[in-house]
Amino acid sequence: MVYLLLFSLQSLAANYTLSTSEITYNVEHIAHSAQGLSKEAKGKITCTKEKCKLLVAAPIKSFSSGDSNRDHHMLETTKGALNPMVVLKGEIPKTFFQGRLHKLNLKLLFAGKENPLVIEEINPKKSTKGYEIDFNFPLSLTEYELERPALLMVPVSDEIKITVKSTWEEEK
Repeated sequence: MVYLLLFSLQSLAANYTLSTSEITYNVEHIAHSAQGLSKEAKGKITCTKEKCKLLVAAPIKSFSSGDSNRDHHMLETTKGALNPMVVLKGEIPKTFFQGRLHKLNLKLLFAGKENPLVIEEINPKKSTKGYEIDFNFPLSLTEYELERPALLMVPVSDEIKITVKSTWEEEK
């Protein structure tokens, strides 16, 4: 009985660390599309008896599209020298890791501007490595007061698709 009580108290205050991640952006232009990938995000979920807090950060310069000119222009466009990190943060429900669908209201700090971000559907899945958490969301360049890059005087789409694939491990 005491063991069960200790186990439940421990699970109420569990912490999780981001062990692997792939964050991809996809930008569309009438002539072509481009993708960039970062595998350098760091993150933590810290839980108390009352709530859990999420914090994930990735360096802007860690995104690579395979084209150094495009990557340099992306750093300029996103003000990467002044704001070198993209940060996702917020509170998540204590029931988050219980294998059901959630809607999260978070905040995204990008290019020096913080905006609310709603993740409509997210469902952590238990795996041998921990918890797999995959989701995607649209990011509006104008919402972050960024000028849309242009090719042949035609700007890229305002909406950038962001895809996140991550594995989280419970701290021992």
